[in-house]
Amino acid sequence: MVCPERLDDKSKTTLKQSLFTRGKIMKKMNFRKIFPYNLKKMLPVLGIAGIGAVSSCEKPSPYQPAPAEVDVYFDYDNTDPAYIWTLSSNGQYTYEPGKPVQYYNEHPDVKTIYIVPAGQWNEYTGVVLQRIRPGLEMLFNYSPKVRGKGNFNLPLGYAAQFPEDSLWLVQHGWTINQQQNQH
Repeated sequence: MVCPERLDDKSKTTLKQSLFTRGKIMKKMNFRKIFPYNLKKMLPVLGIAGIGAVSSCEKPSPYQPAPAEVDVYFDYDNTDPAYIWTLSSNGQYTYEPGKPVQYYNEHPDVKTIYIVPAGQWNEYTGVVLQRIRPGLEMLFNYSPKVRGKGNFNLPLGYAAQFPEDSLWLVQHGWTINQQQNQH
């Protein structure tokens, strides 16, 4: 090869152009030689690589804590999951949160604890609402995470006998004697 210092200006220009052109051609040729590609063949490969990249993201462990919203079911005969009531020696009832409510209240990932009535409530007469309301009020005072959800199936006309208790239940998220649509 000729040393560029010995060439005149016209030769230098020609040499630069030929090197530039040769470089472009060589780059194209090198690219095609190094990485021959066919778009139809590359799409599945890129798709598989993309799926691999997405599936390698962090997955929730089966040992992770409870979900953000939990349901705690209770019925008239078994209020223990929601609250525990005991008769003290002076004849007064005392109420405390059930173990599931305590656990979910302390758990930082649980945002809402729904207290859900289960079973049939229309078999019971007497002061059903007056008996369960103090326990439910205690739960609402115990934690701001507690909410009402679900339906109380009470005997017909029973809610009207105790309007203040019935309204309290409805204001806190429950329904009374709501008919479910049957298809």
